[in-house]
Amino acid sequence: MSKWLEFYPFYKKGRKTPIVSVINKSTYEELGAIKWIGRGYWFIPKNDMRFDLSCLNDISDYIVKLKENEK
Repeated sequence: MSKWLEFYPFYKKGRKTPIVSVINKSTYEELGAIKWIGRGYWFIPKNDMRFDLSCLNDISDYIVKLKENEK
C-alpha cells in the first residue's frame, strides 16, 4: 500500500488491460494514469506534475504487480 497514492483500475470496452488512475490520497487530485501502450505499461503524468522518489517507487511497484498478474 502506498502512503500517498491510491490506484483505481478501470476497463474500457474493447481494452484487454486496465487503465489505472493514480490519485493523491490527501487532495483526491488525479496525478496521471498507468496504461498499456505498445509492449508495456507506462505512467503518463498530468501536465506539470512533480513526484518524489517515494511516489515514483510506489508507481513502479504497482506496474510490476500489473505485469505479474498477467502471467
